[in-house]
Amino acid sequence: MKSAKETGEWSEVLETVGNRRYSFGVEAERNFHELLNKLAPGTKSALAGPYRTIDTYPPISFAGADEVDLHYQAEQISVAVRLLA
Repeated sequence: MKSAKETGEWSEVLETVGNRRYSFGVEAERNFHELLNKLAPGTKSALAGPYRTIDTYPPISFAGADEVDLHYQAEQISVAVRLLA
């Protein structure tokens, strides 16, 4: 990351690490969904928004879910809000 900031050149390592980080939740959901389909065929996979993971990207993180609840919970997290007058 330091080199990318200093030189402006993007490294494939950053892409690889970034993709790996997002793959954990997707992989876990896929494993649970497969098991759910074996145990109770026809049921739906439902996910809720992540707790304290602000950098979640829903199109990737929830790609395999049948239903998603994206209610935002900011308990004990300060969020900057700009009110328009």
